[in-house]
Amino acid sequence: MTISILRTLAPAFLLIAAVTAAGCSQDPEEAKQEAFTRGNGFFEKAQYSEASIEYRRAIQLDARFGAARKQLAETYLRLNDAPNAFREMVRAADLLPEDLDLQVRTGTFLLTLGQYEDARARADQVLAREPGRAEAHVLRGNALARLRDFEGALADMEQAVAAEPGSSLMLTNLGVVQHLRGEKVKAEEAFAEALKLDPESVMVRLSYANYLMVTRRLAEAEQQLKDAAQREPANALVNRALAAYYTSVGRAPEAEPYLKRLAADDKDPSAKFALAYLYLATERTAEAGRLLAQLAGQKETYLDATLLQVRLAYGTGDAARAHTLLNEALERSASDPRALLTKAQILMLDKKPAEAVEAAKAAVAANPALAEGYVVLGDAYRSLRNLSEATTAFNEAARLRPNDPRVQVALSQLHLATGGVELAKQFAERAARNAPDALAARKAVVRAALASGELARADAELAPLLTKNPADADLHVLDGARRMLRKDLSGAERAFQKALEHAPGLHAAQAGLITLELATGRTAAALLRIDGIVERDGANVDTLLLAARTYGSLNDQAKLEQSLRRAVQADPSRSEPYALLGQLYVAQNKLEQALTEFRTLAERQPQSVGAHTMIGMILQMQNRQSEAKDAYRKTLSVDRRAAVAANNLAWMMLEGNENLDEALQLAQTAQAELPESADVADTLGSIYYKKGMFPQAIAALENAVRRQPANAGFQYHLGLAYAKNRDYKLTRQTLETALKLDPKLPEASEARDVLSQLARIGS
Repeated sequence: MTISILRTLAPAFLLIAAVTAAGCSQDPEEAKQEAFTRGNGFFEKAQYSEASIEYRRAIQLDARFGAARKQLAETYLRLNDAPNAFREMVRAADLLPEDLDLQVRTGTFLLTLGQYEDARARADQVLAREPGRAEAHVLRGNALARLRDFEGALADMEQAVAAEPGSSLMLTNLGVVQHLRGEKVKAEEAFAEALKLDPESVMVRLSYANYLMVTRRLAEAEQQLKDAAQREPANALVNRALAAYYTSVGRAPEAEPYLKRLAADDKDPSAKFALAYLYLATERTAEAGRLLAQLAGQKETYLDATLLQVRLAYGTGDAARAHTLLNEALERSASDPRALLTKAQILMLDKKPAEAVEAAKAAVAANPALAEGYVVLGDAYRSLRNLSEATTAFNEAARLRPNDPRVQVALSQLHLATGGVELAKQFAERAARNAPDALAARKAVVRAALASGELARADAELAPLLTKNPADADLHVLDGARRMLRKDLSGAERAFQKALEHAPGLHAAQAGLITLELATGRTAAALLRIDGIVERDGANVDTLLLAARTYGSLNDQAKLEQSLRRAVQADPSRSEPYALLGQLYVAQNKLEQALTEFRTLAERQPQSVGAHTMIGMILQMQNRQSEAKDAYRKTLSVDRRAAVAANNLAWMMLEGNENLDEALQLAQTAQAELPESADVADTLGSIYYKKGMFPQAIAALENAVRRQPANAGFQYHLGLAYAKNRDYKLTRQTLETALKLDPKLPEASEARDVLSQLARIGS
């Protein structure tokens, strides 16, 4: 009844509202000025959320209202919303070209974000109007220095000093540029002259301290910061610098008094957050919780504080509270990229990578500049073994954070996993340059060196790392791999054993020991070891595949088959167990017996993707095509994303010249689930070829050949696609490669016919 009353009243209400609005219309110019004035009033009272609403209202009435955009940028800065502040500041500067102070400030903001060309352009804009403006020369000089134009940078800094000859700050900037040019003596002279001119200037001391930290003269840097604090103990920049210094040198507890001074200012929530991070880093969770609860109670800081509370709750084992807080935050800010990112991170901790992918995608869609979103997206794809999409995500993160060693290490690992050894080396080296003390980066260098056979480099890298980190199990595994490559089998065994002392059950160390035991004829030891591993970790697919390889080496067919069957059940999406099991049944000539067993299993477990897929594969091997297709369709009715069944059914439909559109959909499903599979790429490319979509066919088939370059069939399919696309040089090269790899290829005569035709037409 209530709904019907509202529906009855609604048209009348809308009519009244329209009439009222028409009767009270206001001149847009007056309205925007009033909104701007109200915004200024709220800003002066530190009511920044309310101020932002009024400034946005003024901008809605006039998108070119530069003064409102400038004030909105200031408001966003007070709300600790740097991305929006930056956006509005740039727009304001574009609209107010005569505001030279704003141009310099915007340029400085661009400089801190690494947009050096844009920063230089702002400086040029100012200098075109006021050639002698010192701050503009400083801005331009700093931008040129970052662009590696040190001579130009030096010229600008010297002009700034000439414009303000008694300015100690100009001299400190000159010192910075001299340092970047490698002129250490001149840099020191510039800083010394600046201190002599203005010994009481905290800004000079802060700049000099920063220079000293960069040059690793930490004790001197600390003294300069303390001298600055003695002169102006309440200076926010000084307190911030001291807090940052103690945090960066691993003395976080000493940062606390400076952060507390900053946090006493209620207008600066960033200091309270920094203090909360300090409490979290020093495991003072109760104090962190109280401070975050206080911040979560304020409108401006609710979201950031609540998301930190989520991480705190999860980290202290209270997953239920973490999810409750996260859900509340998402209800209030469903499209906020920070909330979506936190959701993705929590889903990863919950071991739900498929859901994490969707949340991370939503986060980067909401904010395409969110580098951490691409990092989480890449990690989620890696967990799903979708290395292609993971690489794409981390490449985007690298574009946004070109010097982030975490991203570079991830890209090194991904390229190593897909055979790109040279790229893996390059990314590892970059990571090590950007973070020379980061263990993950140094490990990446070692892995790349081992993969490329650069044993001397691996030796040089590993020795100091092991001395400094004797309890790191991964380093001992790498040492074991290095020693195996050097044929030092006893040394390798000691290294793997040492790894297990520090990380009992470590899969890589166990695999290394089994390999050594088999290589040295100690089969009983290898069997005992793998039996123990399977007993402890028999639900892990990688464990079961290691077991299968071990039992195969020991010629224990029964345990080999059992391991592969368990692997199929443990993760039906993994293609390796199916292929190995199929090869085993063909070798044993026991397809009918295996078929009976898998049918019995399917009856007992009707939702078993693995059982139904194996039925289809066995029937296909027996050339019972119609029954095999029915089995694969049954599999897909259980799980529409069953990749192996989708791929195999697509291939059979292609061979039977059946519904190619349906076959393409099936192949695309398989490709989405198994993006690293060369077989799936070949199926997809062959269907594209049959449909006459030759550029798409080439892209897919090149992917297949890249993953398995020694597969003659893949080379043949790619050669035909090149021919249809009139790429005759590549056609010849690819078909000749196919025949060289396998002269008895089933399609060898067709390949030779195409090559003969090319010879006749002179292509």
